[in-house]
Amino acid sequence: VTDLGEGNAQGRVVFLVDAKATPEKRREALKSAHALRNEGRDVAVLPLRKNAKRQIQTLEAEGFTEFNKVYAD
Repeated sequence: VTDLGEGNAQGRVVFLVDAKATPEKRREALKSAHALRNEGRDVAVLPLRKNAKRQIQTLEAEGFTEFNKVYAD
């Protein structure tokens, strides 16, 4: 999981989870998302699509500003 940083307290955050991600990595992403929601952040956890570039462009159009990709390794 990418370090979220402190600079964008109001930005919308998305975790994009690869289908091959281990259960441990998935749990870690869900815990991070839950913690951010508790801070009042708008957070989504979604499956990472094959065309990630287009997926991110669509999410940017929806107002998401932080993208965290969760991979198997």
